[in-house]
Amino acid sequence: MNWINNTSEIGLLTGAGFTANFGGYLQREMWNKMFNHEFTQKNEVIKKKMLKAARGACLSKRDYDYESVYTELFETQPAIIQILMDTYKVLDQSISISHYNETSYNEQKFREFIAEVSRASNQTPMVWFTLNQDLFCENFAQVTPLWIRYTRQDDNNNDKVVELPNELKLQEIQTRHPNGQLVYVKLHGSYGWLSSRGGKAVAVGADKKKFIDQEPLLKSYFDEIFSPWLRQKRKLLVIGYSFRDQHVNDYLIKAIQDENLRLFIISLADMKDLVDSFAKQGDSKKVEMAIDGYWQKKLVDIFTDYAQTSVEVDELRQALTRDWMNKDFFGTQRLPNQNA
Repeated sequence: MNWINNTSEIGLLTGAGFTANFGGYLQREMWNKMFNHEFTQKNEVIKKKMLKAARGACLSKRDYDYESVYTELFETQPAIIQILMDTYKVLDQSISISHYNETSYNEQKFREFIAEVSRASNQTPMVWFTLNQDLFCENFAQVTPLWIRYTRQDDNNNDKVVELPNELKLQEIQTRHPNGQLVYVKLHGSYGWLSSRGGKAVAVGADKKKFIDQEPLLKSYFDEIFSPWLRQKRKLLVIGYSFRDQHVNDYLIKAIQDENLRLFIISLADMKDLVDSFAKQGDSKKVEMAIDGYWQKKLVDIFTDYAQTSVEVDELRQALTRDWMNKDFFGTQRLPNQNA
């Protein structure tokens, strides 16, 4: 797909920590909503598994792993699928309430900032990859995911739904080049998407890659968009991603090792925890050195509605527009890649 070669060298990768700024849920909150669901309280098997995940979180000091519960039960306890979908619906309602209550986050300022750093690379459009399955960008930023056309409303509510294409239909769709300044790619599918094989098209659980490989659109997103984009010496601004999805990390690590991918991270997590999650394979030192900027703050504290700019905004702008590919922070020429 030749159009990928003409996109901005700066891209976005967002996780749950991104929409948490707008009323979205992190993993513990997702567990909480799923546990409180009527079907969970009526189903002893599901309730016991959810409680086991809570005990495991207390012991390991990690987030409540509702995804492992989903993986273990979705074939034998179909109610878990409805519980998850209903939780996504509640999540979107929470985002809507937060949006209309005017949170401190200035969405327009962030969009202007992204447009500015994209223009600085003299190439458009910019590609925004997300691992989120909520509808925040569709509803409030008026962004439509790549190769997606919502065709009808759900029979039981007013939610937009789309049936994903099979391989033959996908080949036809892929001839359409994206228009506009932003290409939005939902790598893990979305609430409201229906699989080409039947059922819901959201990659959730411990074996996301297996689901992705079986869904033509999602597999194309990874193999024909994400991977080729990363292979072109890019700068990736990562917001709210925990680096716990190994299949995503595999692509990032390969691009760091082979193509000198540079990372700029906004996250509330400690740097040590991120690096530990990210560098379980490959050259951990090289992975660490690929992080050329790190801001341990909420997005709402970087882009606020009461200030024209902030120290962090200036740092981000300078970091993303600097010639990081060939020079270090002090302007010294980088050494050649020893593996080249």
